[in-house]
Amino acid sequence: MSKTEFLFLSEDDLVKAGVLNASECIDTCEEVFGILSDGDYLMGGLNHNEHGLSIVFPKETRFPGMPVAGPERRFIAMPAYLGGDFHVCGEKWYGSNVENPGHRGLPRSVLMITLNDPESCEPISYMSGNLISSMRTGCIPGVFLRYFGNKDARTAALIGTGPVQRATVLAIHSVLPGVQKIYCKAAHIEHAEKFAEWVKQETGINAEAVLSMEECIAAGDVVSIAASPKDPLYIKNEWIKDGACVLLTSPIEADDDFWLKNGLCFDNTKMHMAYYDEALGVGSILKANNGWGKMYKLMEDGLMPDLRSQISMGDVVRGKADGRIEHDRKEIFVTSGQVLFDLAWGYRLYQKALGSGEGTRLKIWDDPCWK
Repeated sequence: MSKTEFLFLSEDDLVKAGVLNASECIDTCEEVFGILSDGDYLMGGLNHNEHGLSIVFPKETRFPGMPVAGPERRFIAMPAYLGGDFHVCGEKWYGSNVENPGHRGLPRSVLMITLNDPESCEPISYMSGNLISSMRTGCIPGVFLRYFGNKDARTAALIGTGPVQRATVLAIHSVLPGVQKIYCKAAHIEHAEKFAEWVKQETGINAEAVLSMEECIAAGDVVSIAASPKDPLYIKNEWIKDGACVLLTSPIEADDDFWLKNGLCFDNTKMHMAYYDEALGVGSILKANNGWGKMYKLMEDGLMPDLRSQISMGDVVRGKADGRIEHDRKEIFVTSGQVLFDLAWGYRLYQKALGSGEGTRLKIWDDPCWK
């Protein structure tokens, strides 16, 4: 007999297992950063650092049923192996359509995660991925704040008020409990006001919606940018407080001083090298599909150190590079997200669900018909 079963975990199951626990999620992300520094991982592509393989729909099609291009409309398959104490393979399957919230009452993105035994290749769990993805994305900056955040930070400024920013609020509250006021800026003031109310109810921190991006950023000891506008936001270095941490979960454009006069740390420089090479392959560094093309162009022009000279967060975690060393220096964190963190947080939740009895066992076969 070669019975194969896996554990299905719905979003409700994951909430019961603790998917919204920011402190534990930050701990898990910190562990993954160490593994990244060690090199005990594989992602897609021959360089083992590709973010994923995308289906991008055409602008026009002669086939009536084929979808056509739209903002944030795509599917992405993101496979990976994560070593260390995890020793797991898996994939995040990611579908995105910006019309979902208004037309269907759904999140913009709908995600699922599969975990596999790396030896037998059998699935061990299949789970809802939305909360896992949002939490790991928001808690990755929490690791940065553990090493670079000023412990006397009292204010935070948020640009963007989606699910990832919710997770970032939980991470800020966990790592910097002295933060007493949060300023919220969204494309529409009513969204910012609604988000500010959520912050107050969820964390007890005073929160306020603001109209001006410049004023919002200038008020923050921590600035978190997690927004998906049609065009990247433009930021001036002079807006940012001395000693502030700027968390770039989504791409921006900025003046040269922003990049050249501040501390800079990346989630994983090797993945950004893969983005860079991919952009060169299509003939323009400005076409980097992760949105950081303008920053890469500064490197290409010799205005800032290239990626091989930049710091990765994993090296800081492993003690190979320093965290904050100057109280008044502005520290910038560039993060594009990696499926390794989804697998890690999903695997930890799978382990917790096994212990608490959450989820549903599903069977593929008692004995495969054709071997």
